[in-house]
Amino acid sequence: MNRCHKTVWAAALAASGVAHAATFTASNEAELITAINQANASTDPSSTITLTAGFTVTTALPPIRGNVSVNPNGHTTAVGSAAGAGLTWEAGASYGNLGNLQVGHVAGTTGALTVQGAGTTVRAASLVGNAGLARITVRDGAVLASTGPSGVRFGGALPTLSDGGVAHVLVTGAGSALTSGVL
Repeated sequence: MNRCHKTVWAAALAASGVAHAATFTASNEAELITAINQANASTDPSSTITLTAGFTVTTALPPIRGNVSVNPNGHTTAVGSAAGAGLTWEAGASYGNLGNLQVGHVAGTTGALTVQGAGTTVRAASLVGNAGLARITVRDGAVLASTGPSGVRFGGALPTLSDGGVAHVLVTGAGSALTSGVL
């Protein structure tokens, strides 16, 4: 293709109104904060944040909003610290199916996970809170689902073993759901 045809093709694509999704990556908490802020501010019709490593969230992060999707890419995201940490999805945001969420997973830590608003969906292979304090809130038509064989586990590493963890789970509002193959 000669240069003139390339220019015409590029101009036609730009004029066609075809929108491209914004993409971001994060391999640690600081990068995730930056990616969330950029994705929330993006004018693209949808944005994806791909996690490139497993890491622990140790503070309350900005809410993940609207058409922002987080792809855990098979990694585990832990949410918890002695001072308390939080991760929130709202207004149609989503978390993909191929990762694990650990909330208040370590003794002496507190983690909060909030999923809020119709169309907001968080699907994790497992949702675990063993030894710390886990605060889980699903409200206003949102869905939190554990899709893997481990399901949702709070208060112990195994269904019959307690590690001293405590879970506060609130599911409220029409259409809100917490689902799991194992609970």
